[in-house]
Amino acid sequence: MRYYRTDQPYPRGELWVKTGSTIQGYYNNSIDTNRSFVDGWFCTGDIVEQINVRQIKIIDRKKNFFKMSQGEFVAAERLENVYLACPFVRQIFITCADLIKYSQQQNAVMAVIVPNEALVLDWAMKIGKKSKNFEDLCQNPLVNQMILTELKLVAEKKNLRPFEIPWAIYIEPKSFSIENRKMTATNKLARPVVDKFYRSIIDSIMANKHRTEQKFVENGGDSLTAIKLAVLSRGDGENIETVLSSSNSSWKEDVKLDPSIVVNRIFEVDGIFLTGCTGFLGAYLLGELLTQTSKCKIYCLVRSFKSEKITQRLTYYDLWKSSFDKNRIVTVIGNLTHPQLGLSDDEWTQLSSKIDVIYHCGAMVNHIKDYETHRATNVQGTIEIIKLA
Repeated sequence: MRYYRTDQPYPRGELWVKTGSTIQGYYNNSIDTNRSFVDGWFCTGDIVEQINVRQIKIIDRKKNFFKMSQGEFVAAERLENVYLACPFVRQIFITCADLIKYSQQQNAVMAVIVPNEALVLDWAMKIGKKSKNFEDLCQNPLVNQMILTELKLVAEKKNLRPFEIPWAIYIEPKSFSIENRKMTATNKLARPVVDKFYRSIIDSIMANKHRTEQKFVENGGDSLTAIKLAVLSRGDGENIETVLSSSNSSWKEDVKLDPSIVVNRIFEVDGIFLTGCTGFLGAYLLGELLTQTSKCKIYCLVRSFKSEKITQRLTYYDLWKSSFDKNRIVTVIGNLTHPQLGLSDDEWTQLSSKIDVIYHCGAMVNHIKDYETHRATNVQGTIEIIKLA
């Protein structure tokens, strides 16, 4: 869920509690007992920041998360706080709904929006919609599209992931309030009530939502979905391979090794150079290298100056062990697409003198983009790695 004990400036995660008077479970309810109790600890479901030794701050609820088809978790309350930065949004409820996307049963983020009435009326006047009936405007497809576009702009500024952008929205003219039971007595969103109230509306919208006028990625497509779509497209008719014949790319030349590159003798291993360490494969490889070696330094090529990101990935995949020595991991700031990996001549020379083995698993893998887009990372990057070797 992207909360880690290694987060800065404060460790974050779910709060577990154990006291002398803590109950051991729920009577005749093994399902909830197994879900809420682990080795005598009560799992509160509260996501907290540890501000100090005895000071925490509740920042989220575990129950407010839902899992997407891609396997990623979405924090509804966090997204709501992000989208409240949109001036047209006065109140918002984020949920998840099922839909058929690219002939596959999947799910997507959906939002119920209570808009800023004054701004919507003003916007409608500017585009020539002179209706003063706010409820009628909320049903207007132009208003719906305008607010959805504004949400996308906010998402772009906040660097949200594509699946965190609402697939569709429903505009509610009436505010969430304590009176209509959509807000609690403490003025918080009554999620179960709101979800139940709008569920049939949401399901209806998602069942009929087709966005054929928008691009594949804008519709929530990713590399895995692209593969499924490609397989479906080949189901009927004859598939004519024209990519190679029409491409100007020098595929055959790219597989030839530069004659200036020579293989030197093998040394004893004191230093290992690893690329792609923040990816799925690279994280597991780094974990194995830390486990199977005891003294050698592991130089990790990363684009970010945040060295803690490496250990965060290991923690995310549950690979980090208390026996690991962080000092063995050496961050090398660079980029596979740049000559000499973006290193200066001195840095390049020093690095080559320190490493004995290279594990190169850094690559771009995207089934939407073409060969030329991949070439800088996958081909040229590999050439630079061979030069370093």
